[in-house]
Amino acid sequence: MRIPPPKKRIDTPGSVKLMVDKMVATPALQLADVFPPFAWTFGKGDLMHWVPVLNHFDAFFETHVAAREDEDANKNSPQTGFASASFPAEPTRWIVRASCVILENCANKHVYDSCEHLGLLLSCDDAQVALDAL
Repeated sequence: MRIPPPKKRIDTPGSVKLMVDKMVATPALQLADVFPPFAWTFGKGDLMHWVPVLNHFDAFFETHVAAREDEDANKNSPQTGFASASFPAEPTRWIVRASCVILENCANKHVYDSCEHLGLLLSCDDAQVALDAL
């Protein structure tokens, strides 16, 4: 579920704003190719600064994870759900790991609202994706 924008204006540090803008401008399927493994270099942060990125990740989850839950319910075809060759495992792993790094380094974790997608990833056939979702 997407995080609503903050009601009150929050000043975002320049380096964080630059990274947020770059990540949001990059298609989610290409994040793993464009960025190295996400590392925190910003000091203690506020999750509200990262809302656009988390919403970008959530849009990816809605397209590639939540949609597969419906497909898994109809297991008539071998090419549906998380077992499908078309499931974007690497971008999913990058997004889950980047989300974890952001959450580990920011206050206001209570606004994070993508737990249902992470729960769905626990049933992924790719063991590394399932482990990263933990």
